[in-house]
Amino acid sequence: MTGENDKKVLPFGKGDKTFKRVSDNPHIEVLSFSKTSRTMEPCSFYAAAVLVRPAGPDKSSIALPDGTTITVSLPYKELYDRIEEGLSPMDLKEYCEKVIPEPPIGEKTQDGQSVYLGQYVPKDRDGNSLGKIFNVFAAPQDLTDASGKKETFKYVNAVKRIAELKNWNGFDGTNYATDKEIYQALKDGSYNGGWIIPTRDLLSGKDVDGNATTPDNLHAHKNTGALAGTFTTAASGSGYPGWYWSSTENRDDSSGVHGVRFSDGYESWDRKDSLRLSCRPVRLVAASAPSLG
Repeated sequence: MTGENDKKVLPFGKGDKTFKRVSDNPHIEVLSFSKTSRTMEPCSFYAAAVLVRPAGPDKSSIALPDGTTITVSLPYKELYDRIEEGLSPMDLKEYCEKVIPEPPIGEKTQDGQSVYLGQYVPKDRDGNSLGKIFNVFAAPQDLTDASGKKETFKYVNAVKRIAELKNWNGFDGTNYATDKEIYQALKDGSYNGGWIIPTRDLLSGKDVDGNATTPDNLHAHKNTGALAGTFTTAASGSGYPGWYWSSTENRDDSSGVHGVRFSDGYESWDRKDSLRLSCRPVRLVAASAPSLG
């Protein structure tokens, strides 16, 4: 390897603004990079090099010498940072194969029991990032009663019904009273991928204080793909079926949680034990490996 004092960026191709430099990664001799790609040339005891390219605002692709291309749900810079942290080409390939690819928003999973909603980077009620990324999947239907019939629920009863779910659209329910418990479970890793009542972020794209946070949410994509036509947007039946519960508790009054009218996005805080609203459960799947070495 070249000495520490020689580790600098050197012009390689001025025409296309391509450069070469010696890498700090012990597994790689040289990095060649431009605005559109970075090529990692490994030390002699590694048998492969990889080319990393952007593939969209939040995606990257890795092209291996054998022609294999892996698209991952990581921004270009984040993927490149994994290289700088010292991952070898083979470790990088293994890491990226653990990343769950992003399907189009509104597309059903192969078993037809969930609909992809987008990615979620959760922050707790105090605005602190949990340092994790999740793929979000919505149920293809509103919460049902034990007989399988679509029903409206008081919030406290919606929590109980979610907890009762067994293999409902392929997954069990969870037992979280509010968003506070959900954030804690995501933070400590105890969440198991089951159905939850969506937080306000996931229902309408805002945090507890009304700040915009999550553009890919249920209300925003109510007419997208397989989600289209599956929400109630007109008043019919018992209770308020055109309104949907979130699990986000009022900061100043713990007796209330947030709800949204899906016909027009009008929002309100409602008592947990009073009105009967609809509920659209969602579930979360980690979008990338938790440990980056």
